[in-house]
Amino acid sequence: MTCGTIKPTTPDFNPNQAYAVLGYDAASDKVTLWNSHGQDFTPQGAAGPENGCITKHGVFEIPLTQFVKQFSGMAFEVPDVKT
Repeated sequence: MTCGTIKPTTPDFNPNQAYAVLGYDAASDKVTLWNSHGQDFTPQGAAGPENGCITKHGVFEIPLTQFVKQFSGMAFEVPDVKT
């Protein structure tokens, strides 16, 4: 599954970039994403929309409420199932 950005406002999110959706944790209400640029990022201040997300090798978590504000569109592949 992938998602993309158009004009993100969170530091270290790339505009017009595709990200891989690695998972969702319902208990914490967070989405885990991967940026193929593979960067590390440490926010200057508390992690969140104003300062960015803690990112290791391109992998980071983002609250679902922030995810829907920063990312536009999602794509996923459905296998061709023969009946």
